[in-house]
Amino acid sequence: MVAKEFLYYNLLGIAGAIDYHTHFGVWGIIPTVADKLIYDIPLSNEEKELAERLGITNSVEKGVLPLPRDVQIAREYLIVGEETHSRVLNIAAANTSYTIENIYARENEFLVLTRIAAAPGTTAQDIRFIVDRDDDHNYANVKTFPLSLIPGGEVSCFIPAMEEIRLSTIASAIVGLHSFRYTYQRVRLTNLLRCRFGLVSRDELPEPSVYDKVKAGVL
Repeated sequence: MVAKEFLYYNLLGIAGAIDYHTHFGVWGIIPTVADKLIYDIPLSNEEKELAERLGITNSVEKGVLPLPRDVQIAREYLIVGEETHSRVLNIAAANTSYTIENIYARENEFLVLTRIAAAPGTTAQDIRFIVDRDDDHNYANVKTFPLSLIPGGEVSCFIPAMEEIRLSTIASAIVGLHSFRYTYQRVRLTNLLRCRFGLVSRDELPEPSVYDKVKAGVL
């Protein structure tokens, strides 16, 4: 399901339900020229010039662009390492933040958090799994009561960070020992991805055409 401005996610039942668990995922993207053509989003004058010069309109009409998101990620993301960590924390005080782990990117790499899991706790304990990335504080704040440490109870995610990922927890009650698990990847930071993330300008690249092709959706 694709939306240009907003999405609604509503649940409807014929009877009441207590502590009903549900998961859902949302992708947020900066659309390329090819994306805008397929979804009828107006192009700027610069984007119109790119579309004409690189033949984007013809490629969209042929069905070869835009690339499916999973194909694009598999092609662009050179994974150099993947790790799954488990932590057990003593949540000894209510409304107090506890650090689970701080993960730092290495030179010419960035991080992607791909899965989180935790023991569920109760709704009254309101245990949170909190993800900060770079300068985005409280980027994800997940209630743990729908989660589980067994397969299927974890949440898949795709949270990239250029410098660091900070994981923490907080609860509204004294919980004692509580378990968390998470998986992250280390990915090579290529010039293509520097363009994708807006980290470089066209003139900063050894091959400026790469910038144009990324913006257009060819790469």
